[in-house]
Amino acid sequence: GHESCPCLEDVGMDSEALARAAISVGGILYNATELELDPAIEFSRYGLGCYAHDFEMPWCQEIQSCENHLQQSGCWCTKRWCYVDTANCRLSHTPSPWFSGKYYSYSTCYEPDNYNAEEILGTLANSTVRAGVVHASGGFTAAFHHRGVQFDSNISAWYGPFWELVYQGAKDFGVHLELLDPSVSPELVEASRIYYGSGSPYALCVFAVQLGYLDMCISDHTVTDRRATETTWIQTLHRDLRLVVSAQRPQLSLWQNASNLFRPFRPDTWLLILFVIIPLSSFLLIFHERGKRGSIYRDKEPYVVIKEDSETSVLMKALDYREVPTSRHLWRSMLSVALGMCRGFFEQSVVTKGAKLHVLGINFFMFMFLALFTANLAAILTQEAQISPVESFEEGLEAGYRFCIERIRYGLVSARYPSVPESQYVWDPVDGKVGFVDSGDASDAVARVFRRINVQKANEEDKDPNLSYKEKKYCHAGIGPLGDLMMEQAEGRGCDLVAVGPSVAPETAGFPIYDQKASILVPWLFGVMQNEGRLARVLEDAEPESKCNESFKSETSLSIRRMTGVWFVMGGFFVFGLIHTLVWRPLYVMIRRHNSRLAARVYKYDQHSRPIRTYQDDDDNDDNNNDDAAYPREEAHPKEEEEAPQPREGVGMNTSEETLEMQIRQARMHLQQLMVLSEARDKEAPTGRRASQMTPFASMLEEDEGSEDGHLDELPKSNAGNESESSLDLLDIGAESRAQ
Repeated sequence: GHESCPCLEDVGMDSEALARAAISVGGILYNATELELDPAIEFSRYGLGCYAHDFEMPWCQEIQSCENHLQQSGCWCTKRWCYVDTANCRLSHTPSPWFSGKYYSYSTCYEPDNYNAEEILGTLANSTVRAGVVHASGGFTAAFHHRGVQFDSNISAWYGPFWELVYQGAKDFGVHLELLDPSVSPELVEASRIYYGSGSPYALCVFAVQLGYLDMCISDHTVTDRRATETTWIQTLHRDLRLVVSAQRPQLSLWQNASNLFRPFRPDTWLLILFVIIPLSSFLLIFHERGKRGSIYRDKEPYVVIKEDSETSVLMKALDYREVPTSRHLWRSMLSVALGMCRGFFEQSVVTKGAKLHVLGINFFMFMFLALFTANLAAILTQEAQISPVESFEEGLEAGYRFCIERIRYGLVSARYPSVPESQYVWDPVDGKVGFVDSGDASDAVARVFRRINVQKANEEDKDPNLSYKEKKYCHAGIGPLGDLMMEQAEGRGCDLVAVGPSVAPETAGFPIYDQKASILVPWLFGVMQNEGRLARVLEDAEPESKCNESFKSETSLSIRRMTGVWFVMGGFFVFGLIHTLVWRPLYVMIRRHNSRLAARVYKYDQHSRPIRTYQDDDDNDDNNNDDAAYPREEAHPKEEEEAPQPREGVGMNTSEETLEMQIRQARMHLQQLMVLSEARDKEAPTGRRASQMTPFASMLEEDEGSEDGHLDELPKSNAGNESESSLDLLDIGAESRAQ
């Protein structure tokens, strides 16, 4: 054994002492003399030296709880111990149940005394425990009465986590709970009031246990320094006292409401998306697709050109193909990507494998962007944040706050903040002292802590010079555990209250135990609560659900003001569209109308870059021409002359090629008719030809929308004075078109 408590080398028992030695284990009586005569047992060495002396004894073979003692670390059969001299032992030692005047010690062999604990718990069977039950003033962990009655002896009227644990533990161990009411004794009630200065049922129950009227109290008592020295306690919970303030809903400005629309992503994320992701993905798409057969990103586009014949001065139409600038393709591609981000998918047809893989990446980005944006925006718009005026107890002190607190907890806070004057706490008008106390109803003090938090009334009291600090009833903030606030909000009250900041002070809760029963009740209660995590599981199941959540949700329907960002963005696009239609387009047409050398694209493109045939000849009114209004998206576009082999007629021509051939033939015939008609008009009306021929095309200009959206462009200046060298020869336009 340890040198501070050495083991005895000889028990020193004679035959008479052995004859008197007997022990009852598990209800079976064992005699020392009989054990000594058993040849299988070396009883002469029993208790000498640090060994597991009980391991081979018959009680460890017969006791059911120890039949698996090799696997059970808590079983005393496997623990080492020895007899010690009490006069030479400074460690824990216990009187021997075998031999009178002898002591044994597990501590000297570095083992816990499980034998003594099991023997103590064994004495609980069929015993009676006198208990008082207090209806809890707050929280959700203790015991509660269906009608709020204190010390009711009706067992079926009680519920709550602590009560359920104790009641079930009593049934498991065969303990009879006798519920007593100490308040039936006026003398005891008055003595408790004088001793503790409070008529609280908590104080009365602790006082009754201290004097021995009760064996224990079942409730959620706060363990103060004074109470801890007056009786034994079993600690059940360790919790923090928090600062509770009235949170205010912010009044957001117009700009703050508008900026909420962009809060799902940080500013640097928006910059990355707008100036890197969208332009880069659009440019790479053009890189993959431009000039490929069937792609919408063509190298050249067909134009209808208005030119003036050098000999007759007649304005005539001709078909031409012109290079499409990269900027125009980039604009179309960026618009398609931006629209796809709003819709969640990219709606453009591509023909190359590289572009298809690229579009797969674009669609993944759009899917994730829209999902994250929608989720974050919904949370932002439907949750109106609550702003706390202070974030800690220290900030409240600096702001001159007055605090509401229970008197029992005032001692915990004042011990941690001794410099805070009593004038910064609300005094109880019942007895004129700091902190609230229960006045009949156990929940009265807790309720007043939260229901007296009223910043407006507290400020009004501060401005009243006739009120002393002892007469002020309202506070700027309260101090209490989070569980009390949760119970208050579970009843739909105090929905504007929030707990802020770190712990103001720690608090320990527990049961008071009568000192003379502590050696039996403490291990029992501890085992009941901690066995297999039973206490933690029960507390988790008992956590209340706040009714404030439902009322909060009903207040978060989006108002017009909360949707300001949506109105701003939508209205901005509307305004830009009107400016373009009412200002830019008329101005552009007016400027271009004075230019005699104009061209109009045969096809326009919708918001998804799909081609739409928009130009029709003025004389085409038959149904066949009207059918060409929706030009097929997959039409083959012109290639370079050296790369475009001439297809044999009727062989290898798809629908798009046949359609193009037919249109070219129709345009050629129509242009020839225009030339004949022009010559006839020259003979009849030699003057005013220019105005008469410009009329149909001028009407087309008024319906167009410019070089980007309306596809009107000035002819290259190289053609201005060289009509004969131009590729727009009307007689050869069919051949040129086929070559293109």
